[in-house]
Amino acid sequence: MKNLILFTLLLTLSSCGKVNQIAPYEYEEEISNYSSVHKNVRNLPQHLTFNALNNPSDENVEDLVEGLTEDISGTEDKVKAIHDWIAINIFYDLDRYEPAGDLYRPYFYLEVLRSRLTMCGGYTDLFFVMAKMAGIRVSSVTGAAANAHIWNAVWDGAEWKHVDATWDAGSYDNGKAKYSYSSTYFFKTAAFMNTVTAHADGGGYTYDETQSPYSEY
Repeated sequence: MKNLILFTLLLTLSSCGKVNQIAPYEYEEEISNYSSVHKNVRNLPQHLTFNALNNPSDENVEDLVEGLTEDISGTEDKVKAIHDWIAINIFYDLDRYEPAGDLYRPYFYLEVLRSRLTMCGGYTDLFFVMAKMAGIRVSSVTGAAANAHIWNAVWDGAEWKHVDATWDAGSYDNGKAKYSYSSTYFFKTAAFMNTVTAHADGGGYTYDETQSPYSEY
C-alpha cells in the first residue's frame, strides 16, 4: 500500500512541537513494510527523535543512540536499530546531487540531522558517529554504485558486514525522490555486495576489497 503521507508522521509528533521540516520534495512512501522496522525505532520515546532533529548536539545524539540500543546486546541488532532510524528520518538531497561530484567530502553529522537532507557521504558519516557511540567497530567504504558512492561496514566479530543506509532510504527517478524504507543493503557480506547488479539507475557496487579494515577514520 502506497501513501503520500510521510513515514515520520506515523511516529506521532510529540506535544512539544513539530519535528524539523523535512525535504522539499514529494516523497512516495510505502508503509506496508513498517513492521519490519526495528522495534526500538517503532517504540522510541518521541522526545529523543525530536531533540536529535530540532536541537542536534552530541548529548542529544548520545541519548538517541542509548534509546535505540536499549536492552540490545548483539552487534547486528544494534546496527539494525541505528540503520532503520537513519533510513526513515534522513532524506536524500536531490538539489546537491551531481553524478560526477565529490560525494566523499566530509559532512558534519549534526548539520545532517538539522537539515534532514544529505547525500551518501552524510548518511555514512551520521551512521559512523552513531555506531561509534553504541560501541560498534565501524568503517566507511568508498567505491561506486552506478556513480561515486560511499557506505559503511561494521565488524561482527568475524568479518566486515556492509550497511548502506542511503540506498535503504529510497531512490530517485527523473528528479523526484521516492522514499521507501528497506533493509536490502543491511548487514551484508562482501560476497553479497559483489552480486548486486542494479539499482534505481542500473548500477551495481564496485569497490576496492583491499581496503582493510576499509577506512576506520
